[in-house]
Amino acid sequence: MNMGDRKGVGSWGARATTADARAAAHVPGDAPDRADWGIEAGNRLLALADATVHWPLAFDWVDADRDPRHHLRRLSILLSRRRANLPPEGQRRLGALLSGLRHGTGRSLVDAAADAGIDPVALALLEHGQLRVEEVSTVLLERLAWGFHTAEAHLASLLGATDDGVPSGRSPVDLRGLVAVLSREAEPSAHSVALLGAPVPVDGPSGRDGWTVLGSPLACVPVAIGTHGFTAAPTIRPDARRRAGFATVVAVVRDRTASPVADLAVRLAIEDDADLPGLDPSAVTDEHGVALITDVWLPDLVRCAGDGLRLPLKV
Repeated sequence: MNMGDRKGVGSWGARATTADARAAAHVPGDAPDRADWGIEAGNRLLALADATVHWPLAFDWVDADRDPRHHLRRLSILLSRRRANLPPEGQRRLGALLSGLRHGTGRSLVDAAADAGIDPVALALLEHGQLRVEEVSTVLLERLAWGFHTAEAHLASLLGATDDGVPSGRSPVDLRGLVAVLSREAEPSAHSVALLGAPVPVDGPSGRDGWTVLGSPLACVPVAIGTHGFTAAPTIRPDARRRAGFATVVAVVRDRTASPVADLAVRLAIEDDADLPGLDPSAVTDEHGVALITDVWLPDLVRCAGDGLRLPLKV
């Protein structure tokens, strides 16, 4: 499988998945001269996938290594703990559509995942029907629809229903619980990966109510803003100064043609009586349509978030 191939991702069927990925786990000859190339990132992915089914939404694109071989190594490590199965019909249909849409726009797998704001390993698994049913959340489908310029309802309809009759792609999201899973100690230890699922409260004013330092980003549901057909795809990112309980909300705004919207003031509609330290939670989009809303107090964001991971963004 070649995650950087713009023409395809190779013959990566259900029975060949694990073997192909394990073979790719060897360090390429022209990769960085390190014995641990990609291993640390793969182990962090394992820990995150063990901690939450929403791991596809927690990839850090700001500091990401875009080398497709890096993500193939991450994939191989994840698959070392998973069995490849023949995909259910709904998963196969969804994967075929996403693969077709991606190839039709000439995008590599890594580029398409970046456009949707999800983990490229998750997209690779999705295209081959190997992402677990419980990992295909509504939020993930919304991000895919936004990144692939299609309708979430269409993607969900392809999945149909699971064996127990419950529509797939509808796993509930507890924002506070998910933020806790993605949090860690203010001073990470050598074993910080193990803390992903067990955050330790931080003492002091900024650590009240048991909030800790957010350790991973979290992609949220794209929302319509304004009256001109604009859509904002927000991501909750760790605070740049690593303060417990604080975060930055990155909102990428596009118009109906998927072009970036510049010079647009975007704000978080926090209730007036909310105790929000720091600056006014708003920012103006740059030439890439990106607004960085800093000094966001996580407890208020959790309290004001709507259905699932739908943040209260306004213009």
